[in-house]
Amino acid sequence: MMRPGSGSGYLVEGLAGGIYIDDANNAGFLAGSFQGTWESDIQMYEVDGDLKAYPMESGVQIAPENLRGALQVSEDWNLQQSQSGDFVDAGSLWGDIQVHDRHRKGYRLPGASWSVTRTVYSGVYTGPTRDTWQLLMELDNQNVTKRGLVIGTQWRDHMVNGRGSGAWVNWNQAATGITGGEFIGVYDPAQSTWAAVSLWNSLETGKFMELARTVEGREALQGLNIPCIEVGKATLTGSSSLLDIAMNDVTFFAYSTASAPPRIWATDSVTGSFSGTPMGQSVSLSGGGLDADFTVRRWDSGSWGANVEGGGTLQRSDGSGSVSVDFTGGAAGSYSSSSGTLQGTGSGVVQP
Repeated sequence: MMRPGSGSGYLVEGLAGGIYIDDANNAGFLAGSFQGTWESDIQMYEVDGDLKAYPMESGVQIAPENLRGALQVSEDWNLQQSQSGDFVDAGSLWGDIQVHDRHRKGYRLPGASWSVTRTVYSGVYTGPTRDTWQLLMELDNQNVTKRGLVIGTQWRDHMVNGRGSGAWVNWNQAATGITGGEFIGVYDPAQSTWAAVSLWNSLETGKFMELARTVEGREALQGLNIPCIEVGKATLTGSSSLLDIAMNDVTFFAYSTASAPPRIWATDSVTGSFSGTPMGQSVSLSGGGLDADFTVRRWDSGSWGANVEGGGTLQRSDGSGSVSVDFTGGAAGSYSSSSGTLQGTGSGVVQP
């Protein structure tokens, strides 16, 4: 992104990210940023920055020189998605932020539980503007449900900055996951337009929970802009005529402690039993001061998926009392007709 500098120059700032494989067959994320100047009179720019490697797996059976050809790439333009935003001042919402165009391109290794996505946005806004702003995003179709929230930290001096977090459910693959990233852009006050780019790093729930349990893993997640500081947890259970469900140790995560609001939730242990075909069944879950509705959305071929929506008062585990939460997301996994049991994971977001 560029904004006016001195003389014929422009200040350049950007994000850098990707996937790497090293000579020891380790693979992971690359993430960093760069800055510099663009000289319009000579049509040249100079930038410098840094990239840091965040290992995710070892023993990858792809040679480094074959990485580009092995990557699985997905791309879409303006996929039907609900996106709306506001400026925030002392808890009150002001103005309006609209997304008119969106281009997404994602990359992953075959079979990997993690991926990186670049998304470019553009739109319009109405004031009054504030440095604190938020942008809500939701995509829900028969294949996938994604929910995200960008919390802005700057809308000033022609620059837009923020940090995003979110969660997803892939209904086809009966998998859930967590995502986080950085968001930078520019705006034109004369036209009331804006444009931005973001890099989102995504992990399946099991991999995310594995990393969140260790100091080294949390350091990597923080570097990838994914909320990973536990602020509370609860086990939710309930039954219906065809289903017994337990969402064990549903954990809420923030970017930091000291009363920071939780942004996402996740569990790598959804268990239960069933009889018949519980497609469409809704189970009322409760526990730890929280209540939730668990509604089966997919049930076939040994795979299941469910919407999860709830709220309540969460007792914080970081010594900061309690916090009221409204949360939404999903759960998915596998079931065995012979044993009448199911297992899976769950993930979601906490509403601002």
